[in-house]
Amino acid sequence: MDRKKKILVQTCICLGIFAVLQAGIHPSAENADKFWKKIEKAVRKNYTLAELLQIGQEAAETVASAPSKVNEAVLKANEKVQYGKPFDENSSEAVQPVYAVAGGKVLRAGIRNDIGMYIMIEHPEKISTYGHLCNAAVITGDRVKKGDLIGSYDTQGEKQFYFSLEDKTGNVE
Repeated sequence: MDRKKKILVQTCICLGIFAVLQAGIHPSAENADKFWKKIEKAVRKNYTLAELLQIGQEAAETVASAPSKVNEAVLKANEKVQYGKPFDENSSEAVQPVYAVAGGKVLRAGIRNDIGMYIMIEHPEKISTYGHLCNAAVITGDRVKKGDLIGSYDTQGEKQFYFSLEDKTGNVE
């Protein structure tokens, strides 16, 4: 059986089950005949065979196009990524936890002369850099989600916390 026919059969079965549930019948081994007769009655009462075939074909086309629709929705959602805050600005703790502002992949985690211990994360459209950290909780290659703990910085230290969010083209926000 080809894919479209399988989808059509599955759709018809789902419609049948829906009709039975609407009729208030619980399908069990004891009343299987009654179950299928109620499906048939509900289907014949509301639709002709030609209408059912049309509905099934439309449902099959919709189901077949679902993967591309889901992919489009994910791409649109990624375009509208809301970036979070790298730390809690209201906290009075001496050592502040630092969080990923969005999901992505850790490009680098190490030490640079200008910003000391740092972490750089690649997001779908941007790159975030966190510097002057006192420790790192991630390593190069790790995947992070928005809000994941990635490190910390000491508010009592000599250097201010460094944070930048740049377009992948190099424009700083």
